[in-house]
Amino acid sequence: MAFGSGWGKGRIDDEDVPSFYQRARLGLNVHNSLGPINGRMYDLAAFGVCQVCDNKSTLSLVFEEGKEIVGFQSKRECVEMIRYYLSKPDEARRIGRAGQERFLRDYTMSAIWTRFFSSVTELVEAGSP
Repeated sequence: MAFGSGWGKGRIDDEDVPSFYQRARLGLNVHNSLGPINGRMYDLAAFGVCQVCDNKSTLSLVFEEGKEIVGFQSKRECVEMIRYYLSKPDEARRIGRAGQERFLRDYTMSAIWTRFFSSVTELVEAGSP
């Protein structure tokens, strides 16, 4: 099932997104950039959805590819990954859970601000301008 501008079902209402993600077996994430960087990358992880994402070569900057997220480089590889993980739901759930654990550890607002202020404190204590 797909939602968004240009899709038959149109856009999904914001209040329906959480329940939609909770029911999802896989989440396809395609960037309109050299990515990977869009909100969906973190939203899918937050809900524990096994994410199949483009930009395979740079996913490791955000999540561990093959463990916390699944990457692809071509349309053919995308279709192969989707088919594979739909046929292996336990594996997809394991990847979704690992992505969620990573999100909770590193990408919540609290984790981001804690890391930021820790870095600032280190710089101040080291005497950096």
